Amino acid sequence: MLFACVSAQSASVLIPETKALLKRESDCIAQVLARLAVIDDRRLFAEVGYSSMYEFCLQELGLTERAALNRLTAARIAFAHPLLFDALADGRISMSTIFQLSYHLRVAPADELVAGVAHLSRAQAQAWLAERFAKPPLPTKIESVTTDRRRRSMDDGSTMGLFDESNPVQHPPGGAAPANSQESTGSKEPLPARAQVIPCREERVAYQFTVDRSTHELFLKARALLGNEVAPGDVANVMAHALRALVREREKSRHGLHSSTRGPAPTTPKGRYLPARLRAIVFRRDGGRCAYISDAGKRCECRRALQYDHIVPLAQGGQTNVRNLRLLCPAHNQFEADRRLGRAFMDAKRDARKQGSSSHSIEGAA
Repeated sequence: MLFACVSAQSASVLIPETKALLKRESDCIAQVLARLAVIDDRRLFAEVGYSSMYEFCLQELGLTERAALNRLTAARIAFAHPLLFDALADGRISMSTIFQLSYHLRVAPADELVAGVAHLSRAQAQAWLAERFAKPPLPTKIESVTTDRRRRSMDDGSTMGLFDESNPVQHPPGGAAPANSQESTGSKEPLPARAQVIPCREERVAYQFTVDRSTHELFLKARALLGNEVAPGDVANVMAHALRALVREREKSRHGLHSSTRGPAPTTPKGRYLPARLRAIVFRRDGGRCAYISDAGKRCECRRALQYDHIVPLAQGGQTNVRNLRLLCPAHNQFEADRRLGRAFMDAKRDARKQGSSSHSIEGAA
């Protein structure tokens, strides 16, 4: 047993070994973050069958949601400032220090910041940063704040869901990456914020969320239109009706489902236009999920924002028919384009597209 072996060690062995293990731990964390950054940058997660780096961390690496968010966020911040990997490896900073530095890295050199917070505790680093980046004092402001959450929720109608104060559902801390980590690492997908979704008994799930006034007005209209089909306080039933209508409408507009099956079978259209019946056939055949399969046989599980991809590109003589079409998630659509046409070529096209959209935005603003 591990603990039995450790508990039998003398102080002369236990203390030096603990110090050595902590040093190795810092280096190991830095090694992991560096590899996560490279996998993310080279989009290797797509090659092995995952639609995002976050899903790769959860499923392939077995990390928890919090561990995946923390490590991936830190890796993306350090990717833009590689000195942070070395500082983490030799113990000058910790992973939490990287988060503390993330905002200030946009306005100050990384080496200067690392030198300033090296070997400091979290509180000491916070104090140093506050002195280094002093802010003007907050203006004097006095306002009354109500603590009656139930009354505030019911009065302004801004909260729908759980109102029972005797059994409140606590909001978890936000899990999204800092804004600068996204800006510094290109067009990576944003890390997901952890929603308040709690599994319950008997195949039930508890939701809690806050909406703005206009959304609440839509809810009231929907409840009124349903009339006696739902009880006055049955928020869940109204939500179920709304989601069913939304899913049916989007399945019809995006994938051609629920449309009339009359008329001739879909022909082979020219160009990139996909008739509704053709999209419906491909969608049903692929099961409404990404059709990418890795070399190891791992099929992507993504069902979000699916796109129709020509297996043989039109530029290479491919046709728009059922056999040459498949569903791909955005990550694997991009991965396949990089693999077929070269990443350098596709990156140049994406950069040109971004510059074109930016110029249009500027012209529109002018």
